[in-house]
Amino acid sequence: MDTLIKPHCSIPGEVVKIHGIPDAMVADARGYSDIHNQLMDIFMEKSVIIYNASFDLRLIRQSGPDLDFTNIEASRSIICAMEWYAEFHGQWDNIRNSFKWQKLVNAARQQNIDVSDLRAHRALADCIITQRVITTVNGKI
Repeated sequence: MDTLIKPHCSIPGEVVKIHGIPDAMVADARGYSDIHNQLMDIFMEKSVIIYNASFDLRLIRQSGPDLDFTNIEASRSIICAMEWYAEFHGQWDNIRNSFKWQKLVNAARQQNIDVSDLRAHRALADCIITQRVITTVNGKI
């Protein structure tokens, strides 16, 4: 699935600076409830790898608080590639007492992965970048 979703409220400027998606870009996009069932089908009884899973899952649930999220709970496993990569990268964060999380584009840069053909913070592009990071790291283990 590779689509923009129209949020319930205006996108704050500081968030636009991160992902480059202003309100005008999502003005004609579908709302979350329009794609919910399709997204839940993706989760059904599968292992799902997400870069920063806790963030994405929190936003999914916030987007449709009255909707059924059974398929997320029914997925075989949800793997956070960001936490996995943080441990591989090995930079310790004394404040969190765990490995320091790396932004996805930083992880790609740290592994010398070319992502110039992709635009980060887009669903499909982030999936491809995550796949490249996983493939590269697995080749080093």
